[in-house]
Amino acid sequence: MTSPKYGDCGGIYASCSDPKPDSKGTPPSVNAAKPPGEWQSFDVVFRAPRFDAAGKKTENARFVKVVHNGKVIHANVESPRPTCAAHWLDEKAKGPLMLQGDHGPVAYRNIKLKHVTLD
Repeated sequence: MTSPKYGDCGGIYASCSDPKPDSKGTPPSVNAAKPPGEWQSFDVVFRAPRFDAAGKKTENARFVKVVHNGKVIHANVESPRPTCAAHWLDEKAKGPLMLQGDHGPVAYRNIKLKHVTLD
């Protein structure tokens, strides 16, 4: 059995910067994926990057916790820049929810988004 890679289900892709990524990506801690054709579940607590009053970034974005099919696959993972798969590379404190599924047919259901303030 091979170790999960950042491009596997639930992985966090490398950040996009020039000339090389400043984050090489983070694989899930375990392979929690169900077989193809079965519904997967994800619970994600994500903290957006933080900015001061002048618009200067003061803290990177962070995946506080990611649970995939009942198993914690990421905890407190910093994301210094958007991934190379991001639609926009400029960071904001708030933005749209973007879902990516690029390894075959994908369907989404029961999506719930809740804005919370985490300190």
